[in-house]
Amino acid sequence: MKRSTTGLLLVTAQVLLCVALLWLGWRGVMKFPWLWIGVVMGGAVLVTAVVTMRMSHVRVHPEPGEKAELCERGIYGHIRHPMYAGVLLAFAMFAMGAGWIGAVLWLGLLFVLLAKLRIEERLWSERDAGYVDYRKRTKRLFPGIW
Repeated sequence: MKRSTTGLLLVTAQVLLCVALLWLGWRGVMKFPWLWIGVVMGGAVLVTAVVTMRMSHVRVHPEPGEKAELCERGIYGHIRHPMYAGVLLAFAMFAMGAGWIGAVLWLGLLFVLLAKLRIEERLWSERDAGYVDYRKRTKRLFPGIW
């Protein structure tokens, strides 16, 4: 599937927001080592999702690849967007380390990732009839909640 301009803009915004959160929040995370727990947990969710999906199938763009197959095993059996969940958790820690500006940037990241997942879910629903059933069985980002 061809990459859309919207998808490219969302990926660019995601990268810029993550870099800004890392840049501004690094010192705070180093100052408060307990924040590393969230960084490690978010990273573990992200790595688990990538390994489950298989690295060769991972995409940063919201449009599914031509040969993409719906993954329902492992962590994907509980939430549909574990990579986004991992990113949000890990970068929430950097946001806390950056203070109020970090909170604003993290909310921006949340908005971008929600926009990306809406595009992904619409395209998967159009592409694969099984995705509708998958959506009924799983949550978007947080197991058992949403």
